[in-house]
Amino acid sequence: MKSPIPPTSTLLRLVCAAALLGYVLPANAQTPEIVHRFNNTTNFALGALPVCSPFFDTDGTMYGTCSRGGTGEENGTVWKRTPAGVVSRVGAFSGGAGGRSPDCGVLKGADGNFYGTNPIGPGFTFKGTAYRLTLAGAISEVVNWTGSSGANPGSQPLCTSTRGPGGVIYGSCLTGGAGGFGTLWRINADGSYNLLHEMTNTSQQPQSLAIMADGTLFFTGGGKIFKRTTAGLLSEVRSSPHVMGMVASSDGNLYGISYDGAYELFSLTQEGAYTTLQTLPNSASGLLNNTYCRRGEFVEASDGNFYTMNTLQMVRLGRSGSFTALPRPAPNSGGTTGLAEGPDGYIYGIVADDDGTDPAFGGAIFRVALQASAPEIALEQPAGTDLVGGTASIGYGTVNTGSSVVKTFTIKNTGTGALTVTGASVTGGDTGDFTVNTTGMSGSVGAGSSTTFTVTFTPTAAGARTTTLQIANNDADEAPFDITLTGTGNVPLDGDTDGLPDAWEIVNFGSAGAASGTVDSDNDGLNNFGEYAFGLNPNSSDLSALPQATRTGGLMTLTVTKQPHAAYTIVASTDLSAGSFSTAGLTIVTDNATTLTVRETAAGTRRFMQVRAVPAP
Repeated sequence: MKSPIPPTSTLLRLVCAAALLGYVLPANAQTPEIVHRFNNTTNFALGALPVCSPFFDTDGTMYGTCSRGGTGEENGTVWKRTPAGVVSRVGAFSGGAGGRSPDCGVLKGADGNFYGTNPIGPGFTFKGTAYRLTLAGAISEVVNWTGSSGANPGSQPLCTSTRGPGGVIYGSCLTGGAGGFGTLWRINADGSYNLLHEMTNTSQQPQSLAIMADGTLFFTGGGKIFKRTTAGLLSEVRSSPHVMGMVASSDGNLYGISYDGAYELFSLTQEGAYTTLQTLPNSASGLLNNTYCRRGEFVEASDGNFYTMNTLQMVRLGRSGSFTALPRPAPNSGGTTGLAEGPDGYIYGIVADDDGTDPAFGGAIFRVALQASAPEIALEQPAGTDLVGGTASIGYGTVNTGSSVVKTFTIKNTGTGALTVTGASVTGGDTGDFTVNTTGMSGSVGAGSSTTFTVTFTPTAAGARTTTLQIANNDADEAPFDITLTGTGNVPLDGDTDGLPDAWEIVNFGSAGAASGTVDSDNDGLNNFGEYAFGLNPNSSDLSALPQATRTGGLMTLTVTKQPHAAYTIVASTDLSAGSFSTAGLTIVTDNATTLTVRETAAGTRRFMQVRAVPAP
C-alpha cells in the first residue's frame, strides 16, 4: 500500500487549481460538509475571508489565516481549529511587524513557531514580508523584502511556500532580485532567513514549488521545470510542454498539470522522464487560469487521488484517468482557495467568501471524506495496452518446437487501496507449453504502482496450443483475473541440424536435439538416420525389417517405403567391388511420394542390390 501522506510535509506539496465546471455528479459523490463558518459582521476579531490552504500540526490541530478582521478590518488573523472542532484566534496582524492582509497560510517550523508571508509589509510597503508567530500569539519580523536591490532582494512573495526535511521552509518571490525576475528563499530550522537564488530571466520566475524527501527542490518557471540540489546547483529539468504546477509525491516522482494544446495530468521522474496519465476534457478550457500556483490548490491524498478546486467546487482526478467533479461546499460559497488532508480521513478546504448573496458569510472551513480505498487490477501486454479480464487473448504466433517466445505482462493497480497479488499461473489446456516466471514480481502493489512477470511459450508439439493465464488477487470483482494464451507449434524439418527430422526425434527420443543422425543409438549397425529412412525403431535392434529383394519371373525386384525427408537411390553390383555399384541393368518400376520399386532388366546375371538414403528437404 502506498504510504499515507504526512500532514506536516508531503500533504502541502502542490500544483495549480483547475477551473473545471459543469460535470455531472455520480450518485455516490463525496459530499462536502461545512465544519465552521466565519462571520463577516459578528465575531470579526476571529477573522473573516480565510485564505490559502490550512496546515495540520502533528496533534491534528488545523492552522490557517484570514485576510480580514482581527485588530482592524483589513489587517487579518491567524486561527486554529482543534480536533474537537473548536476554532479560536492565535494571532492578529496590525500593520506593524509581520505586515498585514494575509493571502497565504502558515507552516510550522522546526523551532515550534509558525511562519508565513504577507503581501503588505510594515508601514504599508508593498514588497512583502515574512513573519514568525508563536503559539502565544506574538508576531515578529523574519524579513522585509526590498525589491530589486537593498538588503533583502525580492518582492511579491507567492503563496507557494512548502515545508521540507527538518522543518526548513522554502518559498519564492515572483519579482524583485537583481534582474527583477524573482527569488528563491529559505527559512532555516532555527528561524533565520537565507536568500538562495536571484533569477536571471523570465523563464526562471519561480512559481509553484515541490520538495522531495531528500531536500531536492523543484519549481516551475515560465512553463519550465527547474531543480535545485541540496548542494545549491540549479538546472533545468524539462522545458515543455507548458507546466502549470506540480506536486512532489511520496512515490518519489512529480505530478502536475501541463498544457500543450490540451491539458494533461502528468507524472515526471526526477530525471525528467515525462508520462501523460490522462488528457483532461475539452470543457476544462479554464483550467489553471492563475499565472502561478497557490499552496494547496491541488493536493495528493492518501486515497491515491489528486484533489483540486476551482472557484465553486472540488474535482477529484485519478491516476488511471477518472475525472469527477464534487458538489459545491455550500449553496452560497464563493471562491475556494486551498486544500489539505487531515489525520482523520478527510480532505479539508477553505471557502474564502460568499457568492454575493449573504453579506454576513465570511468564509468557511469544509471537509470531504476521502474516497474509500479499494484496489483495482489492470493487466497490460504490451505495456500501455489494457487487457479485459475474461475476454482478452494474447497470441504468441507460430513458434518452432524447441524454440521459445517470452512476453512481459504488467500488473497495474488503478485503484486507491493496496492490490495484493498472490500468484500468477496457467491452468487448463496445454499448460506444459506455457511457463510463468514471477521472479521479481511484487506481492503488494500500491495505488498507482505496477509490477511485472513473464510467460514463455515453448511448444512441445505441432498445432494450436492454448491455456488460461490466471492472476490471483484481491480485486473485489476481478479475482482471479483470467485471460487466454494461444500459440501454434511448428515442427521444423531439422531445426537443430543434427541430420534427423525434429518431429521424429521428439517421438523417439523425447525432444529435438536429443540424438544425432550419425549415431547408432541401439548399436545394431545402422545409424539413426538409417533407422528413420527405413521406418525402424532407433531404440531397438530390428534389422530384419529392412527392405528385402524378391524374385518374380526370374527378375529381382526391390521395393522401399519412403519417408518424407529422405531421398532414395537403388543401385546394383555384380561383384561387390569398390566403385562397381550403379544403376546399370536396373529399371524403375514405381517412384512416387511413398514408394520406390526397381527391377532387373534381364535375368541370368548375378547382382547385389543396395539401397542408398540421404537427408532431403
